[in-house]
Amino acid sequence: MGILSKITSLWPNSQPKVATPNASSVISPAHSDNSYQLEPLTLSLELESSGGWEVDGICRESDLTEPGVDQIPNKGFALPFDNHITIAKDNHVLDKADKGLAACKSIAADGKRTTPVAGSQSSVASTLTFGLAGSIFDKIYHHNSNTTTNGSTTITRSGMDGMGDASTAVNLHDDISESFGVTSDPSSRSQQRDCASLRNTQGYQGCDNLPLPSNETQPQDGHTCTHAKNGADSGTEDDRDTTVKTDASEAGVSRFDWEKIHAIPDSTFRELLHSVIESYCSVDIALEECHVTQRMDGGFHHVVFMAAIKDEPPYRRIERYVFRVPAIGTAARWQPGDQHNLHCEVALMQWLRNKTSIPVPEVVDFALDIETSFIGAPYILMKRMPGKAAQNVWYDKPSDRNHVTTNCVSPETEKKRRNILRSIAQRMSQLRDVSFNEIGLVDCKDALSLGATPTTTVSYRWKPPYELTAEDLEGPTQVYRYGPFKKNLDYWMLNLEENWPAIPEYDPDVDQDALNMVSGIRKIIDMLHDHPTIAVSKKDPADADENETFVIRHPDLDLQNILVDDDGNVTGIIDWDNCLAVPRCIGYASLPDFLRRDWNDDFSLADSPHMPTWEIQKYADIYADAMAETGCSDATYTRKSGMYRAIAGAIDQGDITDVIEKLFAHIPGLRMSNVEELQRLIGGGWVEGEEYIRKALGELLEPSSRFV
Repeated sequence: MGILSKITSLWPNSQPKVATPNASSVISPAHSDNSYQLEPLTLSLELESSGGWEVDGICRESDLTEPGVDQIPNKGFALPFDNHITIAKDNHVLDKADKGLAACKSIAADGKRTTPVAGSQSSVASTLTFGLAGSIFDKIYHHNSNTTTNGSTTITRSGMDGMGDASTAVNLHDDISESFGVTSDPSSRSQQRDCASLRNTQGYQGCDNLPLPSNETQPQDGHTCTHAKNGADSGTEDDRDTTVKTDASEAGVSRFDWEKIHAIPDSTFRELLHSVIESYCSVDIALEECHVTQRMDGGFHHVVFMAAIKDEPPYRRIERYVFRVPAIGTAARWQPGDQHNLHCEVALMQWLRNKTSIPVPEVVDFALDIETSFIGAPYILMKRMPGKAAQNVWYDKPSDRNHVTTNCVSPETEKKRRNILRSIAQRMSQLRDVSFNEIGLVDCKDALSLGATPTTTVSYRWKPPYELTAEDLEGPTQVYRYGPFKKNLDYWMLNLEENWPAIPEYDPDVDQDALNMVSGIRKIIDMLHDHPTIAVSKKDPADADENETFVIRHPDLDLQNILVDDDGNVTGIIDWDNCLAVPRCIGYASLPDFLRRDWNDDFSLADSPHMPTWEIQKYADIYADAMAETGCSDATYTRKSGMYRAIAGAIDQGDITDVIEKLFAHIPGLRMSNVEELQRLIGGGWVEGEEYIRKALGELLEPSSRFV
């Protein structure tokens, strides 16, 4: 961004006005002739080839003769094999029903049932049906459209012109999936803006209630998958050391190659799992005993859930596995840098399992390149971990989350929240004794094979979508090198001169006040970088003779990547993709991501985890105290780590002007000031103002267990 465009983006009233919808334009279901009435509804489930029951559709009685309305995407919801099933979730009740009842008009066909679906499609399968009651459709409106896809039953309700926070499909998905204990998470505003920026679905490893097939042999050569919502519970802005993997769909190109990854059939995954279990686990198992239970897409990976079922009377042994296949794992996309990153991720997880008691996934098998991979794509095969995603324990009602329900929870849930925080702190503090001489991607390959000390290496990051071209996708320029950095300030000040030059370039079309504004912002940035907490990374910053050292930080320590039991005790920490060694003030002792949302430039109660600032600060204090109780020296940074991480990402990824405004809001003497005016006056040479702000920022940045 040039200096002129940067000034324009800073100047008041220069931003285009965004029209907001008039409240009167929203149709009330009580007064609209187009609104759906709360008629009795029927849920239809279909027996899939994988052996599990999947949602086939939801219909009103009056729609049975209409072509394919009122149905929802097939999300792979699981049901046990039982002739009578009762499911209840809050006031949304799925009543008891018998197998074999038709969800809509059906005819007999070879002893099975043919269930009409959207358009002219039909699906031949056994069915389960349930009566559905409740008010989940009270904000759905009708318009004339319907959507179908070939192959799987992917059908959207005709009628979503005006609605609440989520569509019918999402509401029903959340209610039913929570009934089964399956992870669900409504997308935040920032996720909706760029769903491709979500992290992967490794968090779905925590779902232990996915369907298990029967012990009867089922044909499994299909490869229908579900484009599931990612488990990401964030909506955060990653700071600069987190790989930015963003789809370039707006520019017309993308690194993702989903179609080819989806084309890998179930049978291939079954054969590979069978081979791995027999070869490496020395277990006598038949191919027919290896099953695909679910397939879905995350932000960056295709995830395949597997089950190996061994009937050995009087016990039935079940082992659960998960394949994670990169969405870029094809010949046109997969680069040596991607292979390098994946190898480092695998080695780190293996090293953490060997050297710490942090619960991380057990890697059973992996392939780094396409040529030697059995499935024709790179992958990691892991054992499924116990527990559920912490987001399903953090809330009283995970499917009903807003600023009210999240802020007012039961004493039992409050106790679980505190257990989660203390348990996370105890696990992460185990990284205190692992240090590095450089900032970079953590590399444990030699540590595993030779017993050497873990080190750091270069990381390969995706080219930004606004720079990516079709030509890039045919070669190595779709990625670029990042790090390592030998000094702390090399990391903090990356691209500083390019983005915020100390002496703005002269431009006759820009007045002096605007140039002073940019100069003032640069002076404040320099104040931040001059502070010892930012300038050096040492156990003792006051020791001039001590060398800088850096520590591990989990790249996405958020609710969906933390697995817990019913009491909130951590059973797994997953998603170690692109894990870096970083400065100590933003390292392993940092606040979990969901406790630093208030430092995001678009912070809103509409975003998960829907906690107001006073709630975030309360839990941040609890976490900081828990980290201090572990005795790790870096706990002194914990409470203010959200602030440090906002500063770290402000130059490249974030909004430095927003960060400065938030910093000034924490300084009593500046709370009532006009921030833009201060920046402009300091840039114009106001010495007294500059001295006051430097001193105040210095005190604010000083590590402390609390904000004063």
